[in-house]
Amino acid sequence: MLGYTDSLTMYQDLTNNDETSNTRLFGYRYNNRLRQVYGRHNWKFLEEQGTTSTVASTQFYDMPYNFKKLINVTQTNGDTVYSPKKCPDRATWDLLNSSSTTSDIPEWYFVWENQLGLYPKSSSAGNTITYNYKKRTKDIDTADYTTGDVTVTNGSTTVTGNGTTFTAGMVGRWFKADGDGEWYKIAGFTSTTVITLKDSYEGTTGAGASYTIAEVCELPEDFQDIPVILAVSDYYRKEKDLKTAREFMNDAQEQIVAMKRRYYGATEDVAVIDNEIPINNPNLFVEL
Repeated sequence: MLGYTDSLTMYQDLTNNDETSNTRLFGYRYNNRLRQVYGRHNWKFLEEQGTTSTVASTQFYDMPYNFKKLINVTQTNGDTVYSPKKCPDRATWDLLNSSSTTSDIPEWYFVWENQLGLYPKSSSAGNTITYNYKKRTKDIDTADYTTGDVTVTNGSTTVTGNGTTFTAGMVGRWFKADGDGEWYKIAGFTSTTVITLKDSYEGTTGAGASYTIAEVCELPEDFQDIPVILAVSDYYRKEKDLKTAREFMNDAQEQIVAMKRRYYGATEDVAVIDNEIPINNPNLFVEL
């Protein structure tokens, strides 16, 4: 895993510049490029699934905090799965709802202000609504946390800290006990001295171990240096070293092509949300 701290170090090494002003600009360059990579294709790794249950005579249901765009939705009633159609716009939705109707068979769905609406309203409670969605991503800007030490147990998901100040904000970050080398996603926060991992710890049981908690971007592990390389390209373009800028840009573009072959999935019926990675001079960089 390439966390924020190691990404910054990599950027400083490749630009040969660890000045405060360059360090400050890295966060902007890195996250701007990262958002462009996220928006370039319908990446499978940015998809998540959620469920909720119908409530009688209720039409709208809250989406998760990280909801960005709905891909599809189904409703399961017993052994039967229904797939409502997407309502094209608000005017059509309002027309559908000009008369009050309830049914356990949803015909249309509509997303409005981070809520999922189904038409007709459900006539009974307890049926399962399943929705697949593209999640919203956040900026990566938190340095590694390494304070204190931890006790880890083989086969357990519990990490117990000594001298630590774990926080709820660490859920979703990645944990590694030094000496083990494997990364584990943090799934839960219990207290300032206890967190839980998504998967059981497979390393050697031990106490007093040094560790790292890193904030990592959503890109697959093999491609997490892409936004760093793009930020480095931006740096050299600013410095008017166009040859070096081109070399780093081409490296990043080649990695994006490789990532597309492995992780791209055209599961949405809507065009790319964000712009392609901008190329200021078509004679300077290779556009893929």
